[in-house]
Parts: sequence; structure tokens; C-alpha cells
Amino acid sequence: MPRSRVPELIERVELIGERNKTFVVNFGHAGDGNIHVNYMCDRDDPDAVRRARTAVRETFEVAVELGGTISGEHGIGYVKAHT
Repeated sequence: MPRSRVPELIERVELIGERNKTFVVNFGHAGDGNIHVNYMCDRDDPDAVRRARTAVRETFEVAVELGGTISGEHGIGYVKAHT
């Protein structure tokens, strides 16, 4: 993520979590624009999983819209492979 867009990304991700009723945890390396967004859900609750996956897709769209990329230092990973 371009460093200048990190604050907007965080704000929008928080709104995505609220809209999808899914708790979100953001952390990473803001100094180089590498932000890890994690939506937390009960994997035994199909609706919670659906909402979290929707939030992930929406987050990917926002990341690209803001000039960022989906994959960073950790590669594609399990969650990204399903989207």
C-alpha cells in the first residue's frame, strides 16, 4: 500500500468489518506500507465464515483501488487462494 494511503485503508477496512459484523485486526509494517488485515470469525459458524470471506474480498478491492497490491512479504496464502 502506498504509505500515504495507509490511514484511508485502515479506516475503510474498519468499516468493512463493521458492515460485515466481523471483528478485524490490523497490524504490519506501516513504514513500508505492508499492512496485514485479519478478519476473525468462528470457523464452526457458516454465516460468520461467509461474512468474513465477503470482508476479505471487499478488502482486496479497496487495496487495489488505493494503489496497493494483494500479496506482500508472505505470498498468496490460504485465505487469498480462495478469493
